[in-house]
Amino acid sequence: MPIWPHQKYATLCAEGSWEGSAPKLIELEVWMKRWISGAKRDGRLIAVFPIPQGLGIEVEPDRLAADLELELANYE
Repeated sequence: MPIWPHQKYATLCAEGSWEGSAPKLIELEVWMKRWISGAKRDGRLIAVFPIPQGLGIEVEPDRLAADLELELANYE
């Protein structure tokens, strides 16, 4: 499951099998509560910031959740 930090990066990857795809904004709170747990339940890895020539960095959902929580603690 690919994710990007901004729509413009996702749009750059809309080629090949993703041609014609449109990025969808998912609020961080929704991502943390629903999407990460769903990826874990389904046994999916998350491809963080893929580029047109590659897959990005694939991480386990729990690892991504922990990394995001750690980063969010810097803004509280």
